Amino acid sequence: MAPQNTTHLETTAHPVVVTAIAAPSVAAIFVVLLVYTRSFINKMLVLEDYTSIATFFSCVIFSVFIAISTRHSLGMHIADMSPAQLEDYWKWDLISSEFYLTSLIGYKLAILLRYNRIFGISRKFRYSCWMVEFFTVGYLVSNLLTQTFGCQPIRKFWAKDIPGHCANEDLAGNFYGAFNFVSDLMIAILPMPMIWNLKMNRKEKIGLFLIFLTGAIAFVVALTRWIYVLKLNPDRIYYGGISWLWAILEVNTGLICGCSLALKPLFRTAGQRLLHWTPMGRDDTELTPYSRRSVTSTAKRQAVMSRWLSGGRKSNPSDPSGTVESLDMPLNEEYAAQPKSETPAAKEV
Repeated sequence: MAPQNTTHLETTAHPVVVTAIAAPSVAAIFVVLLVYTRSFINKMLVLEDYTSIATFFSCVIFSVFIAISTRHSLGMHIADMSPAQLEDYWKWDLISSEFYLTSLIGYKLAILLRYNRIFGISRKFRYSCWMVEFFTVGYLVSNLLTQTFGCQPIRKFWAKDIPGHCANEDLAGNFYGAFNFVSDLMIAILPMPMIWNLKMNRKEKIGLFLIFLTGAIAFVVALTRWIYVLKLNPDRIYYGGISWLWAILEVNTGLICGCSLALKPLFRTAGQRLLHWTPMGRDDTELTPYSRRSVTSTAKRQAVMSRWLSGGRKSNPSDPSGTVESLDMPLNEEYAAQPKSETPAAKEV
């Protein structure tokens, strides 16, 4: 059926299309960074990396289908639609829902697999992670089967007048929406006890908490979408446009969160190269009475940059045990403690 001309009617199509373009574009940047990090820095792609890549293609297809659906009545008021438009809309709603659910499975599974790789040394955490994986994949696969075969015959999903029966769509949507909300909450809080028990200073713990709490972003987006789902009646297609907008944000932000967990080596390498390329990373000034002040400032800047890169601590090269030395020493004392024969540029920071 040819797309209907709905430009003269009130619709939520425009923000939906903008989101369908912008969200996968941002997610693509993080996927490229993930592939670069794992291929050229870590030199190894693992299962969760392939899962993230596959999820990205599912997110793109889902976003494209939602954008196309706006040309097939998505976002219109139901009172403005003809029976033919309603049938056309439900066809696109069904196929879009399939890719939405596969995208949910992909990004949540990728995050949980990465959790298991990072903290899997703990047996309790490993079992907890497996339980969350089983719960998440289980209810999403059940949701996918319900969405696909909830109407018998399947054609009755869009052709409401033919003989047959369908499952209670509102009840199923609220039920699986609540499960989705719970799974996002579990994924957000799952690594917190492991981070809390790590032996590191408070600054480093806060930094790790913030990194892993990126998973809470998907939780907030899922909660917002669920609220819109509860508002669907009676004008479910008009509010459905906003609901699908949040669904696009949900799967793409979830994918971004999963990729971000693996990008620390990239940021560390970029910081080291930045330190090497800038004047803070090298010093060709001779140590003369007139230049000692500028050299001291360079050494201080080196120490500050190193402290930032290492999270407030540094390795002590003179300690054969490999222990970590605190940088509580004032920078002036740290510089004065160097042997006179060494220049600040030769100091390993």
